[in-house]
Amino acid sequence: MREQEKLSKQLENVIAFFRTVKQEYEYDYGQVGEQDKLKCDLLHSIELTDVDYATRCKTATKLRKCLKTRRYYKDMVEERKAIVDFLNKTENKRIFDALAKVLGDTRTVERYHKNRSYTPRIEKMSVLV
Repeated sequence: MREQEKLSKQLENVIAFFRTVKQEYEYDYGQVGEQDKLKCDLLHSIELTDVDYATRCKTATKLRKCLKTRRYYKDMVEERKAIVDFLNKTENKRIFDALAKVLGDTRTVERYHKNRSYTPRIEKMSVLV
């Protein structure tokens, strides 16, 4: 017989993947907004404050770091968007909920198989041994 991962574990991994992608999308989307606000603050600081050259350079360095961070989160949002859009459609949400039910049913059957025992109907156990 071949060794294989339990079906429930495989299904659990698929469901966990979809949930994780959705959570990551929401977090990354929020971070893009935060970086946008920081970018505006830094640009306004450069534009509207009269400071020396060294301070402007430090602000420009912060701006560059902010833009790189924003790009990272924006890329993550773009990569996950198709999956999240798929999950948000009503008919696909029903499928996802049905997968969760299938996972529960599969776990129930696996528990039954794990704890299975046989009780003889006619013969006593001592006779069989």
